[in-house]
Order: sequence, then C-alpha cells, then structure tokens
Amino acid sequence: MRVYFDPNFSFNELIDYYAPVIIEINNQKYIDLHSLTIVNLLGVHPKFKGLEKLEDMLLTILEFDDIDIPKEYLTEFTEGTFEKYKISNTISLRQMYQSSLAHPNLLKLENTPNNIEFLVYLCSQYIIENRQYFQDKRFEIILEMIAYIELKKFSERTQITFSMPQPFIFLFDLSNVTLERTHLLLDEIEHLNSVLTQKVPSIYEYCKDKMHSLEKLFESIDRKSFSRLISIFASIDDIISDLLSLKNMLEEIEKIQ
Repeated sequence: MRVYFDPNFSFNELIDYYAPVIIEINNQKYIDLHSLTIVNLLGVHPKFKGLEKLEDMLLTILEFDDIDIPKEYLTEFTEGTFEKYKISNTISLRQMYQSSLAHPNLLKLENTPNNIEFLVYLCSQYIIENRQYFQDKRFEIILEMIAYIELKKFSERTQITFSMPQPFIFLFDLSNVTLERTHLLLDEIEHLNSVLTQKVPSIYEYCKDKMHSLEKLFESIDRKSFSRLISIFASIDDIISDLLSLKNMLEEIEKIQ
C-alpha cells in the first residue's frame, strides 16, 4: 500500500489540517480528501519513503505493508477527484501558512472534514493577544458585520456558495468550484484579512464612543438571532427598508376605522 501527499506536510500533520492523500491499494489509486483513512497508519514505520511525480504534482510517497483501513472515505482517482484533491490541499496549505504567522490575523481559515468546504472565523489567538478590543461584545458584532458584508461580496463575485451557520463563522462550499476560482477567492480573503487586521485599532477608536447608541438594538435580540438576521438580508439597507415598510404598515393600520 502506498500513500501520496504534499511534501509540505509531515505525515502526522495531514489530519491536523484535514489535508488530502492519495492511497494506492493493489495498483488502484483512491483519494481521501481529508486523510480520515490514515488513522491506522499513524505510528507505523513505512517500508519506503521518497518523492514521486504524480500527474503534475511532486508528492511524498510512503509505502506500507498492507493494513486494514476504513474505505468509506475513499473515492476513485479520476481527473475530477484529483481536481478536488488539489482544492482541499490548497486550503490546507493556506491554513498551515496562517498557523505559522508570528502574530495571528483577525480571521482564521480552516479546512473541514466535510466534502470540499472551508471555514473563516474569528481567530481565538487574535482575541487573546488583542483582548482590549473585545471586552465590549458589541464591537465583536460590528466586526462580524463588516466581515460578513465583505465576504459576501467575494462570494457573489466568484459565484461560490456562502453561509454563516453560527455567529462569526462563515462557510464556503467549493463542491462545484474550479481550482482557479478557489485560488481567486482565497487570495481575496487573505487580502481582506490583512487589511481588516491592520484597521481593527482604528475601527475600535471610531466605534468605542458610539456603540452606546446601539445598546437597545443589541440588547433586544440575542447574538445568534442577530447574526441570522445579518445573513438573511442582502444588506443593512434591506433591513432598514423592511423596518420602514413595517412602520408604514402600522401607521396605516392605525387609520383603519
């Protein structure tokens, strides 16, 4: 049995980043998009280790004696699944690069074990290192709104499915996306992340004395519902438009005899 993977990862790091592997069993190649099948191989010493070019990629190759591994995560190696391998690998590489930064950015990108998708969310290490900005939860909500609006623009521009399943957790579905569009989206997110991280102190200085004016708004609805409200409407203007429509409706109802 042979296992192929990106040489930027050590074998033990593959699961940490949900990076993909190619597994060859009886001369038949399969793809595991998130290395979920290699658990039984961790700690096993390979018979052979080297580098080998597969299609257009130079990959690390490990050769093991035949070992039972779960098959439910394996898909047949085809041109289409190899494209998905590259997409998952690209996400994991970006995640690993972020993890290597001396000072974390505001947003963290993370591969998931589910098909081809990734998360973007508020980085906990950034909060720890910049806790002065997060003592007021209202500021976190404002940052969430800024991030959501910008990420949604990227989603619409690249035509990639985007959602916010939880407060300050954004999900991009790449199931039907090319590698080229994936790179375009990730580049835009990285640029946004860098810009937002640099601007957080200035945004905070601008907002810190103004957030009290939003106190009733933030207290009238719980955080999860507020995040859902943001994700349902296309923009803040749409929320205002609906509220004005409600106001006008109530005013007209008052006139009914």
